[in-house]
Formats: sequence, structure tokens, C-alpha cells
Amino acid sequence: MMSPPPLPDTLFAALPPAVQAYIRSLETIAAQVAILQTRVAELEARLGQNSSNSSKPPSSDGPQVKPAPPQTPSGKKRGGQPGHTKHTQVILPPDEIIDHKPTHCRHCATPLAGEDPDPTVDQVLDLPVQLRHVVHHRRHTLTCPQCHTPTIAVPVSQTISGYGPKLTATVAYLSGVGRLSKRAIRTLLDDVCDLPMSLGTVSKLEQTVSRALAPVH
Repeated sequence: MMSPPPLPDTLFAALPPAVQAYIRSLETIAAQVAILQTRVAELEARLGQNSSNSSKPPSSDGPQVKPAPPQTPSGKKRGGQPGHTKHTQVILPPDEIIDHKPTHCRHCATPLAGEDPDPTVDQVLDLPVQLRHVVHHRRHTLTCPQCHTPTIAVPVSQTISGYGPKLTATVAYLSGVGRLSKRAIRTLLDDVCDLPMSLGTVSKLEQTVSRALAPVH
């Protein structure tokens, strides 16, 4: 449904108010129909997706989708083929360096000393022993020496939710990108990070990120 071309302002202003209102309502209806047509096209495209034309797994295919025929073996061995581009491990900046130096010559057993300006690096990637990082903001109460009134320090903004920005973003990432359930997120944080968290807190952190992203997403 296409909207009719707009009337010139002078001609539109000369129309009776009831006609003007009717034209405005038609313009609104046309805009709504255009939005609905776009939405219907998107939904029809989704309905037509299956494991053969998208990244959806075969287990998500409905009974109307015929399974893909078995692939004919190519006869090639598994792994990298001759001539393929070799992918080497990226050497990252170290958090810890452990030097290993030979003590004696492997040929004549003479004692060795000195420094290698370009040592061979054997990189090991791992997670830190403790992923949890806890900060206690201690608010002191001090008494005025003049009027003897006790005054406590005001809370800082970071302590309002009780959870830092990195953990809050991680929970939202596991939920939005990782598609994990709230219960799975709670279990993961407890088992891997030793961070106990209730299901209600997981939901609250998700809502915090949603509100923060609302202006741009």
C-alpha cells in the first residue's frame, strides 16, 4: 500500500477540517501498513530458514524440511591440506614471565651464564586462579568535636547495585549472546568464579544493561 502524494499546503489548508482529519488518518494508516508489511516480510523470511540455508542446527528443522543428503567422501585426509595458510598461535602480552636457562653446554658440559636477547617463547594460556574480585567500601562514622553529632560517609554510586560494571556486562553477555538461562548463569558464576548470585539478581543485572542500551539499541 503506497501513500498518496501530499497535497500542497495551500490546497490542504482550504479543505474543510473534517476532510483534513480524514486525510491525516489515512496517512497514519498507510504508515502503519508499511511497518506491518516489513514485519511480515521479516517473519516469512525467518519461517523459510532451516539448517541448509542458515546457521540454525539440524535439530531445529521442522518435519517439513527434508534432511540433507549424505556428503560424498572427498578422499582427503583430515586436518590441514597441502598449500593451506598456516595459522600460528598469537603471542599475547605476558602477565607472568618465567625464565628457563640451560646450566651446562649440551655438547661439552661447560657451565653456561649470560642472557639471551631473543629467547624462545612457549606460551601457555589459562584462567587466573581467582576470577572473583571483591571490593569493600567501608563508610566510617565520625563524631563532631564541637556538637558531638555522628556523621557517616555517604554511599558511593558504585555500591548502589552491589555489582561492578564488568560483572554486570558479563551477565548480560551470557544472557543475550550466550543464550544461557538465568539458572545456568547463576550456576556458571558460582562454579567457575565462586560468585554466589540469586536468580533475581541475574534478572536485575540484565534489566540494568537493557536500560543502559535503550538509547542506542
